[in-house]
Amino acid sequence: MIENTTTLDKKALIALNRALFKRSSLPIVLPFQLVAVNALVFGFFLDDPEFQIVLGASIILQFLIFGLLMIAHVLQVLSLRDRNFRPGTTIHCAFDENGIDFESQNGRLETKGKIAYFLILEVIILKDYVLFFQKVFNPLILAKSNFIDGTAEDLIALLKKNGVKIK
Repeated sequence: MIENTTTLDKKALIALNRALFKRSSLPIVLPFQLVAVNALVFGFFLDDPEFQIVLGASIILQFLIFGLLMIAHVLQVLSLRDRNFRPGTTIHCAFDENGIDFESQNGRLETKGKIAYFLILEVIILKDYVLFFQKVFNPLILAKSNFIDGTAEDLIALLKKNGVKIK
């Protein structure tokens, strides 16, 4: 049996939010939306060479401004989407051949359950964390340094053995 107990801190929540942002379609959709807006607004003047330079500079400026604003907004929304994950939340997981037994406590709410491996959509391995995305429950965040029994490598081997998709 492999066990891990992680107390979430701000660094863990930032890692989760970055992973959630990368999994969303926003990084792909946003540039196409900006180009479409520019084409609609400025498309009538494309035959003027001087205006093409202004249009290029406008597109770059819009990418910077709207991109930064959108990223900040999305990260804020993602961090607020589940108030069960906040600094101080403790997650304990025990992994065996049948699945994951987990407990989550954050001071106001305690959650217990068992997750079968076939319910896990994917596992993302980061430098300091292992993120579990599943169909039923919220994502699980485990610090690689907090394994009680076993190691992160043992966990990855167990997950692969049970057919879990690992990135």
